[in-house]
Amino acid sequence: MQHLRALPWLVATLLGAALAGCGSDTAAVPNTIRVAVSTDLPIGDGAGQINKLGIDASRPGSAGFHGRYSLTPPPATGETLVALPDSLLLHNGQPFDDTGDYVTTPVEIVVHGRLGTTEVVTRTAILKFITDKPVVLYMPLCQSCAGNPCDAEHTCRNGTCQTNEVALEGLAEDDGTQPLDNGECPAAP
Repeated sequence: MQHLRALPWLVATLLGAALAGCGSDTAAVPNTIRVAVSTDLPIGDGAGQINKLGIDASRPGSAGFHGRYSLTPPPATGETLVALPDSLLLHNGQPFDDTGDYVTTPVEIVVHGRLGTTEVVTRTAILKFITDKPVVLYMPLCQSCAGNPCDAEHTCRNGTCQTNEVALEGLAEDDGTQPLDNGECPAAP
């Protein structure tokens, strides 16, 4: 595990994919969301490809996590080289407010696929981070969504803009053995 950054309400850890995207060998951790990122876009430096990955997680009014990674060698200064599929483990370090109630302010998670500084594809999810079990949130960057921006309340799934709200209760429990690619993207890289 590589610790990326600790925040008052959020701890994020980048986890390496094991055996061709068959999941991480890291044991599941309670009160976490594993953000699983995969793509069917070609990785490289040419047209129609992506070579950088950005992952942002934030709650309005709070500091957030902002990770930037190179997908092609050599990594730029200050960037970490990653291969997809991969995952980011988000831990809610402060699930309760000072009155003992759950913090219900939604968390926004955004995954960006870029070619240099040009945004190629984006996936967003907005959810309330209220869980005592570990769950998996799949955030594939599908080729069918490249160049298909959606408004702030929607995200692209298989070429169409759909709501970006996610019900945490509908996510699969993460036992550490789930594949990191859920097969949403129709093409293979």
